[in-house]
Amino acid sequence: MSREGLPDMVNDVLERLEGSRVQLEAQAAEAEELGTLPGHTADILKKTGLVRMLQPARHGGLEADPRDFFDAVILTAASCGAAGWVAGVLGSHP
Repeated sequence: MSREGLPDMVNDVLERLEGSRVQLEAQAAEAEELGTLPGHTADILKKTGLVRMLQPARHGGLEADPRDFFDAVILTAASCGAAGWVAGVLGSHP
């Protein structure tokens, strides 16, 4: 995925997600077994900023382009399908 020309905040989210890939992959089986996201997986989604990418800036979000948001969701889902699904659903509501 080319990141040339993306706003710095979007790049930061993508970099944090890439840095969390190993953790997300390790927690994928636990999420599947529980049928819900473990709290530490939800924390990763919050800390990376993924779920606030589409939220308006005036409400603390990044107001990112929807294509960038969905690229981030796909990146997340590649490591943990459940985390990607939850991020896609939650992150599209702001």
